[in-house]
Amino acid sequence: MKHELTFRRFLLMLGVLALGILIVGCGGQVQAQAPAAIASTVPELRSSGPGLEGVEWVLVSFRDEAGDMVDALTDAPATMTFEHGSVSGSAGCNRYFTSYQAQGDAITFGEVAMTQMMCPEPVMAQERAFSQALAQVARFEVQDGELTLFDASGVPMLVLASPLETAAIQPSLVGPVWQWQRTQFNNDTEILIDDPSKYTILFGNDGSVRVKADCKTAAGNFTDEGGVLTMELGPVTMQHCGEGSQADEFLEELSHVAGYVFDGQQLVLNMKMDGGNLYFLPAQPATGPQPTATTEPESTAQPEPAPVPADDLKAFAGEYKVIVPPAEVEDMIIVVTLNLLEDGTLQLEIENLGTGEAESYEGTWSVADDIITASIDVDGKAETFTMMMDERGNLAIEGEDFVLTHIDQDIPLHKQLPIPVDLSQKAYVTLDIQAGNPLDPFIVSVNGGGTLNAAALGGDCSGYVNIHPVARINWQGEAEMSRIFFYSDHDPTLIVQSPDGEFHCNDDANVLLLDPSVTFENPAPGTYNIWVGSYYPNQLIPGVLVVTTREDVRVETFTLDGLIKRGPIPDVTRAPGGRAPQELVDAIKALKKDVKTLKPGKPLTKRVTADGDIPAFEFNIEGQICNGFIKGTPDLAFDWKEKTDQLRVFFEGDADSTLLVVTPDGQVLCNDDASAENINPLITIQAPGSGRYAVFVGRVHTDDPVKGKLTVTDIPDAEPKVQTKP
Repeated sequence: MKHELTFRRFLLMLGVLALGILIVGCGGQVQAQAPAAIASTVPELRSSGPGLEGVEWVLVSFRDEAGDMVDALTDAPATMTFEHGSVSGSAGCNRYFTSYQAQGDAITFGEVAMTQMMCPEPVMAQERAFSQALAQVARFEVQDGELTLFDASGVPMLVLASPLETAAIQPSLVGPVWQWQRTQFNNDTEILIDDPSKYTILFGNDGSVRVKADCKTAAGNFTDEGGVLTMELGPVTMQHCGEGSQADEFLEELSHVAGYVFDGQQLVLNMKMDGGNLYFLPAQPATGPQPTATTEPESTAQPEPAPVPADDLKAFAGEYKVIVPPAEVEDMIIVVTLNLLEDGTLQLEIENLGTGEAESYEGTWSVADDIITASIDVDGKAETFTMMMDERGNLAIEGEDFVLTHIDQDIPLHKQLPIPVDLSQKAYVTLDIQAGNPLDPFIVSVNGGGTLNAAALGGDCSGYVNIHPVARINWQGEAEMSRIFFYSDHDPTLIVQSPDGEFHCNDDANVLLLDPSVTFENPAPGTYNIWVGSYYPNQLIPGVLVVTTREDVRVETFTLDGLIKRGPIPDVTRAPGGRAPQELVDAIKALKKDVKTLKPGKPLTKRVTADGDIPAFEFNIEGQICNGFIKGTPDLAFDWKEKTDQLRVFFEGDADSTLLVVTPDGQVLCNDDASAENINPLITIQAPGSGRYAVFVGRVHTDDPVKGKLTVTDIPDAEPKVQTKP
């Protein structure tokens, strides 16, 4: 039976979504996980287990590496979301993705692709056990709002709970798949949704948000600050959903959301300027067996093309390509190459530009009434799709916006296909350089990184770049050599477009050096556009860009110390800030509750998240300069009424942190590191007087909050655990 395909389903069937899933490490190294078998990536061959899909499951307990069932970490929740034969979520520290197959109560998972960030050991231990358990799972059970995954011998490996079970008590924005029911505008007009399952939104524990708008999808990030909701969605897939679809209206209304409330079990998203409200209900997991997908009977032979004159085939024969952008296929950039040969056979290749992984297929093609029918063999089954040639000689695929471009082998690929870098954008820095300038080398401080995959440029280009070049050089004059390199403490990439439009790319200057360098012999006059890339999206790469014609200036030996030489300046201190310590004292006086009493021999402890933005060094404190960024209110206030030689205050965080303590007499004490070997802070208060003390925990960098435990005690030898600099 002839089976017509849309191009999207065509890509899915060929395993595009499984090709070379990226695994990104802390050092910026990118590894490729082996793709799962083609059969496991075809949605039509999967069956959805009863009650699995439609909710984000949260890990409750797991079998640890010692073989014992233990409770999951509540401050590092692991999650699972089942959707159309795939599973994704957080393992506690890292994000992961895999496929699954379920039939009855049997279930298996495919290869797991996971990011490779490092977290504290308890979280990493949970993550290892979670990953190992998925590989052993053979059966599942959904009962009373809990999902239990068993191994082949019936031993429970993972137990997860549905947030929907507690929704009747306290609804949660995060977890449920919210289905759009209606929109009520402030002019008394209303939109009603016939099929709410087509319009959904899912808020993840990690701050991610996923939207389904009929046939369109989008992903992005959100922040929730006490009911004030901010969503930033990335690119939306561009296919047309047909007459009667409300996809565009749904996406437009989401762009105006500014907050939310709960009305019973309803989630109500409030639009800006009181424009109206969107109403949602949580999708309920199925309670009975769900229908399993069926497949067409397998064909053992490919259909033969209808006989056509050789001249007709010759008119259409050639190589055609299309770049599938990230918005269409997860976060990967895929190149599809279709080669129609004059003998009626075809070759199809699907390549992941980020990993270099590729899969190839063979088949046949025919022409009738100017319509091309192509047939490919996928695991012994013939799959067909149809195309028409447009007036430019490119192939338009029936039912899709995608166009396969006819490739001229004498013209570079990036000059024929659209690439995700708009060269018309202005550069952040523009330099006019004349050969022989005595100021050589030219050094510019820039930031690299972005969201566009430079691999689409072809060749050795890699990394994620910004749409704007970080620098544009207008070069004049003659020189034997010109060298451009980027110097940083990260693992950047470098892309330079020369005046002739060609791209010159480098990742590492050599096997021992992560900094990139590009050299031009006899550089041509004209404009050079420069991008600095990162190995994963949205990473910020600070550093210096160096442009030189000097042979002795090389990235291998370059240091800023070698250019700027000065001796140490004694007694250098920062100028005191303009803020009075009285602000801190007033913050203590304003406290009316949550004040603890410290008793002898009984330490006070509190879990604290340091996420303040007030620079402690701005306070004019005689004799010292405090470090870090603190909140406007204390993280802990306590009363001390006894007598002792000393009190000790320390913080054990997951990153570099600081402490600031205000005593009852208004004295301010601060500390950054307990010792040269320990970056956890410690303050010792000698001969403490009676009264109220306030403790502020600071973070050294404002990029990320610092989480940890704050301790106050009169035990003289109490110290924070040792944490060294990363």
